[in-house]
Amino acid sequence: MPKLTLKWAFGVPGVTAMSGQPTVFGGRVIVGSEAGAVYALDAATGCVRWQFTADAGVRSAVVVGRLGGEGPARYAAYFGDLRSNVYAVDLATGDKIWSRKVEDHAS
Repeated sequence: MPKLTLKWAFGVPGVTAMSGQPTVFGGRVIVGSEAGAVYALDAATGCVRWQFTADAGVRSAVVVGRLGGEGPARYAAYFGDLRSNVYAVDLATGDKIWSRKVEDHAS
């Protein structure tokens, strides 16, 4: 390991700690933050490919799955937030495909 060098680093604005593990898929590193931002970073350069803002903090890993349908393969990033919302976001663009409220939390 002494020959390893840092290739890039990414600082998440407004966050001092991260909870969810990063997901690596299709040349991207996808990570959610406790501030509600989900970032898709270029795995080679660390540059932001897109950013999506959830309604609340994202503390879990993002799961990637193929979208159904005809034509070329498309993928979505799936994740939940602290307000029990679940999202599907287009992996290529960061555009929201859908979101659903799963359940209400007792206060």
